[in-house]
Amino acid sequence: MHRHQPDPAPDYTNAFLGISYLILVMALWVIWGIWGYVAALATCWLVHTGIGRLAVIRARDD
Repeated sequence: MHRHQPDPAPDYTNAFLGISYLILVMALWVIWGIWGYVAALATCWLVHTGIGRLAVIRARDD
């Protein structure tokens, strides 16, 4: 009796590597976006605090 051999599985290595690259790039963009947002918030807070201190100093001088 002759056994039928199944067809070999398709090689999806290149597709997997391509999609993995895209997922990595998107994850890095998200990290960059969050880090940029935090840096922008910190800068705004520093500017706001500095303006507030300048206002207090100017109010004392008047």
